[in-house]
Parts: sequence; structure tokens; C-alpha cells
Amino acid sequence: MQSKSDTELLREYAEHGSEPAFTEIVTRHTNVVYSVAVRQVDLPDIAAEITQSVFIGLARGARTRSLRLAEDASLAGWLCRSARNISLNFRRNEFRQHSRERQAMAQHDPNPET
Repeated sequence: MQSKSDTELLREYAEHGSEPAFTEIVTRHTNVVYSVAVRQVDLPDIAAEITQSVFIGLARGARTRSLRLAEDASLAGWLCRSARNISLNFRRNEFRQHSRERQAMAQHDPNPET
């Protein structure tokens, strides 16, 4: 038996709500998505959350995305790009938060040494 393409699985999920189809997509691509995320953020727990966010995004946009894909297309590229984008957003937000915290501490420190 020949396995279905990512596009076919995504269409099944989008049109019929087929959980097994979406589970197959997740099973196929979780490792590579997690790998991209952990390389970007270097934190396994955060990488797991990013991986989950990528698949949540795919589920939410399944109908639109499935209409744009060629019949034999793979979702790997889109999933990796999404993981990278979410990871970069996380890193940017963390940097901003730490910058604001440093500024707040500098304002409250009566004896700044640096």
C-alpha cells in the first residue's frame, strides 16, 4: 500500500476533520520541526512549545494551505520555515524583555557601577 502525500493528508483533515490524517503529518514531521526549533533557541522545553505552535498553526490554516499545495507536495519546508520564524520571534521577544528589565533595574539602582 502506498502512503498518502502530505497534501492528501492535509486535505483529509481540512475537509473531513480526520484526526488520523493530521496525526500522520505530525508523526512524519515532528522530529525535523523540533530540530529546527532547538537549533534556534537552544532550549529543549521552548523548542517543544515552538513545535506545538507550528502544528497548531498548520491545523488552524489547514483548509487554506491545502488548497494552495500541489498534489504531491511536502509540508516539510513550510513547517521548518514556520518553526524558524516562531523561534526568531521568541528570541526577539526574550531580548526585548531582558532589555526592559535591565533598564528598569538601572533606574531603580541608586549606585550604578556600570
